[in-house]
Amino acid sequence: MIRSFKIYVNQAVLYCIFLPYGGKEKPVTFDDVKYELQKIGLEKYDRKPLIDALDTNEPCTVKITEDIEGKVRGACWIEARDDDSIMLNMAAPLGKENFVSENDIRAEIHIAGFGQFYIFTDVIRRHLQSQGKDRAFTTFKCAERRDSNIEVTIAQDRKTAYIDYHPPYGGKFLTVEDMEKILLKHEVVYGVRSEKLQKLANAIEPNLQMRIATASDPVDGEDGKINYLFDAFGEEVGPSIDEKDYADFKDLNLFKNVEKGAPLVEIIPPTTGIQGTDVTGKPIPAKPGKEVKSPLGKGTTLSPGNPNLLIADIKGLPRLVGGKIVIEEVLTVDSVDYSTGNVEFVGNVIVRGTIKTGFTVKAEGDVTCQEYVDGGNIIAGGSIFLKRGIKGQGKSRLSAGKDIIAKFIEGASLEAEESVIVDEALIHSNTSAGERIVVSGTKGSIFGGTVKAGNLVKATFIGSEMAVQTKIKVGVNPHLLNELEDNRTTIKKKKSDYEKASRNHVALGAMKSKSGLSADKEELYSTLYAITEQLRSDIETIASTIASLEEDLQRCSEGRIEAVKTIYPGVTLTIKTASRPIKSIFHQAIFIKEGPDVVLIGDLAEPDFESETGGGDEQAPVDEN
Repeated sequence: MIRSFKIYVNQAVLYCIFLPYGGKEKPVTFDDVKYELQKIGLEKYDRKPLIDALDTNEPCTVKITEDIEGKVRGACWIEARDDDSIMLNMAAPLGKENFVSENDIRAEIHIAGFGQFYIFTDVIRRHLQSQGKDRAFTTFKCAERRDSNIEVTIAQDRKTAYIDYHPPYGGKFLTVEDMEKILLKHEVVYGVRSEKLQKLANAIEPNLQMRIATASDPVDGEDGKINYLFDAFGEEVGPSIDEKDYADFKDLNLFKNVEKGAPLVEIIPPTTGIQGTDVTGKPIPAKPGKEVKSPLGKGTTLSPGNPNLLIADIKGLPRLVGGKIVIEEVLTVDSVDYSTGNVEFVGNVIVRGTIKTGFTVKAEGDVTCQEYVDGGNIIAGGSIFLKRGIKGQGKSRLSAGKDIIAKFIEGASLEAEESVIVDEALIHSNTSAGERIVVSGTKGSIFGGTVKAGNLVKATFIGSEMAVQTKIKVGVNPHLLNELEDNRTTIKKKKSDYEKASRNHVALGAMKSKSGLSADKEELYSTLYAITEQLRSDIETIASTIASLEEDLQRCSEGRIEAVKTIYPGVTLTIKTASRPIKSIFHQAIFIKEGPDVVLIGDLAEPDFESETGGGDEQAPVDEN
């Protein structure tokens, strides 16, 4: 069916082409053609071919005339071919005006029903530029039917994939399955965003670009770590707080000891990480973590059952030194005061300065103080070495599992399992030693206080010219004696508790026999029975201990007391159960127990007048304290 027509010139010949598109609802008539020909001034022409063509009502091209005068506008029309190619025929105008425009072409494409097709704009513009120059008539492909399609781009690192989406131009939309096949062809198989494909399946927006797939990034491994199981950085240092929220600034938690085998460090190995996957499905390797440097130092070892656990190989104080954990068997501090608080250590302690009043050094090994003990306390499992001595102020207490060795001691309380050795003076102190007490300097003096030793008390001078009251006791191990006294106190209390519990138990027993007991009293009756049986067992054990201690005390050596130069009045001597007050000055005197008396042996005495006349230095009653 003819719907429209075009008048055009080609090679100086005028043609009319009848087209199957466009036009009005009414069919094209000869008058329509005639009107257009009159517009270009053409009156004489053969009408029959035109009328015949219109009668067939089929699209065709009719040659009108070769005798052309006037001006003929440029013309263009569409020709659709079987391969879906849309061809544009373009005839140049006759004259230098009325060329075909881009709008004319686009309008013609739309009129022909191909407005949804893809238009080759660049091709059209190129032909328009050469219109009337090279050829008066040209035919070219101006549009085509296109299905929607996507272009796939993969980043160089293969961590992302993009698609450029082109909508259909008169063609079909891509389905999700179509797009997945295209992605698969490009090896994009991982991290595809299916929801984006679903949106694109019906999209009409031109030239959409989007990221369609994303890799899963690898998770790099974590470096190895060290988890300190002790206070390596002093974060817990500070005064201890009691139940009433009072702070004790003498207890700063500065020195925290460990026993052998104590866990110190947990070594956390590095992790290998988790590999990622790129958009093509290939693995992305993870960077493994770095090994941590071993903190193994002196006095430490790895646990036999756990190679990642560092433990103490010896007991002592753990410290972090240059990235290594070391165990110090000897603790050295400048002074013991409010800057350190009390010191408690499982090895040996060296104090370079003083130990201040109210502060305590406690060690399982030896304690050495290179300056004064100025009212402080020392408790040592080994020996105590005091380079300068003690100014005890009546407050210092020293206890040693072995010896106490000092330059001088004043106003202190001392206990040594073995010996107390003093160079210059032991003054106004209560001192006990399991074996001996010796003040050996050329001016070595003992005066004031009480001095007890198991075997020997020896000093250059004992007492003073001022007759200061001084008690010297030997022949009884003071530690055994203290233990005996403690056990006697304990057994006395347990016997009292036993008598009370037994009376109550007997009373409940009588009540039970007579009228029975309530559930509560029955439970009390059973409890009292258990208590009395436990107390009876405890009393028997303590009584045996007391008997053993008494035997040990009986076996103690008789002991002796020596004044290398002088012993003064005011001194009371006790050897085992015998006691003797000194009322005269003796030189180079040695005292022992002979029978019930303390006697002077050797011809060393220089008695005063009262002694020579027999009026002084009488035997005194036994002082068991």
